[in-house]
Amino acid sequence: MTSIAAQSLQKLKTSRTVSGGLTFLQWWRDQLVEGLPPRIRKFFEHREERLLARMADDEVLLWRDGNGGEKLGRFRVGDEEDIGRQVVMSALARFEEGRPPSWFLIDHANVLVRTISMPAAAEDNLRQVLQFEMDRHTPFTAEQAAFDYRIVERRPETRQLGVELVAAPQKLVDRVVKIATDRGLQLDGIDICRERNDGVLAVLGLNLLPTRLRAPRSRRSLVINLMLAALAVLLLYLVMWQSLAAREKAAETFAEESNRSRAQAQQVAKLRDQLSEARSAALFLSRKKSEHPVAINVLKEVTRVLPDDVWVQRFQITKDKVQLTGQAPDAAAIIELLQDANCLGNALPKGAFTPDSRTGKERFTVEMNMLCNGTDNQSDTADGSDQGTGDDGPAATG
Repeated sequence: MTSIAAQSLQKLKTSRTVSGGLTFLQWWRDQLVEGLPPRIRKFFEHREERLLARMADDEVLLWRDGNGGEKLGRFRVGDEEDIGRQVVMSALARFEEGRPPSWFLIDHANVLVRTISMPAAAEDNLRQVLQFEMDRHTPFTAEQAAFDYRIVERRPETRQLGVELVAAPQKLVDRVVKIATDRGLQLDGIDICRERNDGVLAVLGLNLLPTRLRAPRSRRSLVINLMLAALAVLLLYLVMWQSLAAREKAAETFAEESNRSRAQAQQVAKLRDQLSEARSAALFLSRKKSEHPVAINVLKEVTRVLPDDVWVQRFQITKDKVQLTGQAPDAAAIIELLQDANCLGNALPKGAFTPDSRTGKERFTVEMNMLCNGTDNQSDTADGSDQGTGDDGPAATG
């Protein structure tokens, strides 16, 4: 598990040379930190300073990295260890927050630098591959050299990697570790330095010190990363909670509007039913009125066609039938007269005609079919109203 994590960190470290991803993330982090309150910003803006040591001839120089290259002291390799230990303790005391990361710098002239090509498929296990092939690329074997590497180029078209391999004799690394350890200086790494033309010391950013010999690192960065991760999780939770709350509120609003619309629709349907019932009732009355003619209109039409010497004793309307019972001098002639009625038709005698000895007339009963409701014939009956006067009134009622 440790080797896998180390490989991942090494891969992330070397990717800095082939992409600007880490540079962008660093810029993004700085922009976010600028928006924080001063006290919190001071905590995140903290840059951990390093104690650097470099051997020049027979002396070891100590200075502070990250504060303008402040010199902290020096000691000779040939002096007693107690003298060098006092110089180291004095230098460490100049740092405010405990033991700083301590790095020893080896001059570029004392190491071997080679740029080689490696298959891209070997990137995940590149350290093991380089260690196995050390004797092919350097005059050292894997046991005789301490090395580190960085990827300087990626060639996707050929599936090759450009790897810068830096190797130093293991004896030199062991000597540096012994000098530092004997003076009480626990090393976090051994890097390579080169003095440029302007006198500035350039560092390659590698580490030749074996992992088993590195001093335990400060947990400050881990604490900061954990805090940032917890903050990111908290913000993600708040965003998700806010999104769910907004969705729930929208769902509740939609449900309320749906219920309101449903209630309005039910009310409209109820009003529509009431209107339909009222319309049906009105149509029913109109239909009944049209189906059943007005009796006075039928009676006027009968009065118009019958002569004055005809007595009507009974006048009955049943659905589409009209029945007359009365007396006439000639009952058979009544049938022909009733055929001329506008709203009546198919006049037929019902039963036999019988003479009445008292009046000297014949009794008759005639049944006719109703052809209309009689309303269209009001004008006609009005024109013939004079013909229905005289004895028909008493005869009709009698």
